This record gives sequence, structure tokens and C-alpha cells, in this order.
Amino acid sequence: MRIDMQKPIREDNIVKLLAISAGHFMNDFYVGIIPPLLFLFKENLSLSLTQQGFIAFMFTASGTWIQPIIGYMVDRRDRTWLLTVSLVWISVWVCISGFITNYYLLLLALLLGGVSSALYHPLGSAIAIGLANRRAGTSLSVFMTVGGFAIAVSAVAALIPIRYGLDKLVYFIIPGLAVSLLMYLAKTHEIKLNQESAAAVDRAVKTPLTSSALLWVAILVVISAARNWLRISLPTYGAQLFLTKSVSPESFSLLLSIQYFAASFGNIGGGYLSDIIGTKRVLILTMVLIIACLGATVYSTGVMAMASFVLTGIFISASNSANILLTRDLLPNNATLATGLIMGLATGIGSLGVLLQGYLGDIYGIPFSFVCLFITVVVSGLLTITVPAGKKQPARDD
Repeated sequence: MRIDMQKPIREDNIVKLLAISAGHFMNDFYVGIIPPLLFLFKENLSLSLTQQGFIAFMFTASGTWIQPIIGYMVDRRDRTWLLTVSLVWISVWVCISGFITNYYLLLLALLLGGVSSALYHPLGSAIAIGLANRRAGTSLSVFMTVGGFAIAVSAVAALIPIRYGLDKLVYFIIPGLAVSLLMYLAKTHEIKLNQESAAAVDRAVKTPLTSSALLWVAILVVISAARNWLRISLPTYGAQLFLTKSVSPESFSLLLSIQYFAASFGNIGGGYLSDIIGTKRVLILTMVLIIACLGATVYSTGVMAMASFVLTGIFISASNSANILLTRDLLPNNATLATGLIMGLATGIGSLGVLLQGYLGDIYGIPFSFVCLFITVVVSGLLTITVPAGKKQPARDD
């Protein structure tokens, strides 16, 4: 017996995929460069810690919570040219923020920039999947992997304004505009959001949105939210956890850099496996591995704890494509909305979990807060078993 190999992605679509992936990198670069610079804004504008924290929260919230809303609106109109415009938009607002000397104007500028991120992620993901023929997982993982490297790069690039001043942020507008031009030359604005056959579209239109489908979508959002809680928690409270294991903050910083870099490749592996063995199997497999590695991170010490910490980040990334694709299968008429629910709403809910974990850590200690997080991840892993499988894999030929 042999598996009927899936059709490869067309060469012209590969160019478009790489272009929107480069745009994803720049979008996430702009999102990632602000947090390391908040202390400079605090000094320059004489901000309180509360104001500093509110800027960080609102910048993140504007790029996550409204993703489903923007995704729903995009599903109603096939305007893929907004992808290029959104990259120009965020590059302008983030790069001029270094010149702003008023707290409220800074908050407004970053809020406006964050909206672009809320648009780019669901729309870019939907386009990446639409370009892929039957290799949706692989195509989506390429899009997500390229963007994943941005966080590590932005952390290094932040050293420039840290050393030479916030006004040097303006120079970072150059790569953003250059990638926007690349996207235009690659004709990403001419892409039709729905690349499927007329028969497939007709089936989607005739597929009713049932209460059962909405329930499964809600469960998938909960699963993703628990995973995002873990993903955000690891860099936020990881240093304190590893201090209890006699690991210095400097060593943890290096460990976190390794995890960021390695996790980017997890997207590729998870997307490729989704095309081969199916999305539900990948989601179950990665959740089992996440639970095992998180348990080892929390309960072990030394090399075992550090290796498990890195592997946890890899498997979190590997599960992303499968979660998105399963949600899209349940919402065939609202593909961009489905992506926004997983990449946006679930991330926002996960960030609230991180706030709760901090509260528990203040009262009962960091180790206890991670035990609570571990229990939450285990429950979400059990929920994974119950969700319906996605689209069938290619048939086997004798």
C-alpha cells in the first residue's frame, strides 16, 4: 500500500507565501521590540509602573482580543490588499513612538499599531492556507515559523535604541517598508482569499453552523488558551521558577533564547505532521508531550529541567497549526474568523491566566502557581481527545 502524495504548492504561490511570511516576521518584530524598551519610555516620560504596565497590556490586547472581530469582517469581503497596508501601518506607528513625549499619545500610537497586528495574523494565516492546495499544515507552519524568529531578532535589535536613544526607532521603518514593497511586487494583493474549488466552496456554503460546531469551537479555544497561558508564563515567571532550582537569571536568559529559537522549528514539524497523519492526531500527540515536558520542568532539576523547558516551547509551537486547522474545519464559511479565535482570542484569554498565576504566586509561591498551571494543561489535554477529527487525509491506494 502507498499513500497518495499531496500536490505540491505551486511555484508562484511559494513566492507569495514567502512574501507574506516575511511580512509576518516584520509584524511580529514590531510587536516584539516594544516590551524591552518600556523602561526607556518610563524614564523619558516619567511614567509610573502602572502606566508602563497598562501600555504593555493595551498594546498586546489591541493585537489579540479583536482578531476574531476583524477576522469576521475580512471573511465578508475579499480584500487581501489590507495585508500589505497593515504592515505599513504598524511600521509607521511603532517607529514614530520614539519621538512621542506624552503618555496618552504614546498609548494611542501603540493601540493603533496593535490593530494592524490583529489584522495581519488571521488574514495572513488564511491566505497562507489558501495558497497551499492540500498542504495546508505545511504552508501555515512556514508562515508561523518565519514569524516566530522575529521575537529573538527584536530582542537583539532593541539594543540599538537602548544604547543610542528611542529616537533611533525611526530607522526600523526601513525594513518594514521594504518588505511591504516585496509583498506588493509578489502580487499578494491579488490573491483571492478562497483558493478552493467551486465544488468545495459550494459545500462550505451549504454547511450549516450548528450549536454543536460552536461548542467544539469553544472547546478548541479553551485548549489553545491553556496552551497560550503556558507559552506566556514560561518567559514571564520562568526565571523565578528556575531560581528555586539554583539556576541563575543569566543562565535562564540564555536558556530562554535557546527555547525561542528552537520553538520556531516546532511550527514546521507540527504543520508537516498535520498533513501526513491528521490534525487531531497531531494535537493529541503534542499535548501529551507538552504535559510530559511541563511536568519534568516543574518537578525535576538540573539538565533535565532545562531540557524539558526547551522541549515544552517546541511542542507548544508544533501544536499551533493543528489547532487552527481543526477550528477552520468547523467554521468553513468563516476561515479568517476561525484563525482569529485561535491566534487572537485564545492568546488574550491566556494572558489573563498569566495574571491569575502571578496572583497565586504572590500568595502561595511560584512553584505552587506552576502546579496550578500544570493541572490546567492536563485538563485541556483531556479535552483534546474529545474534539472531532478534521478533514480526512488522502486516501490510500493499493
